[in-house]
Amino acid sequence: MAPFSIEGASSKSGAIHIAKGMVDANKIVQLELSAPIPNYPIAMQGNLTPELKEAIRAAFLQMKDAEILKSFRIEAFAATDDKAYDILRDTAQILKLDLGRMK
Repeated sequence: MAPFSIEGASSKSGAIHIAKGMVDANKIVQLELSAPIPNYPIAMQGNLTPELKEAIRAAFLQMKDAEILKSFRIEAFAATDDKAYDILRDTAQILKLDLGRMK
């Protein structure tokens, strides 16, 4: 198999490939480290009662079922706000991507 190179990868994909023996960890060079990038958000309808919203929020934040968490490929849920997604908007701006026009 011929050697190859890639321009970049996330640490998550890199860690998976290293763990599976697909990539030699000694050949990985970290060029830069970004701020944490949030996973996809889980949202609620705005017209739910405050009590129901809080019950749903608490159910996710207190989730300990390993099988359910595994299905999301996460270890836990965490509360966040819109500011956490600034890293994605900043990256899109650097790459000259118009997020409003993307589908």
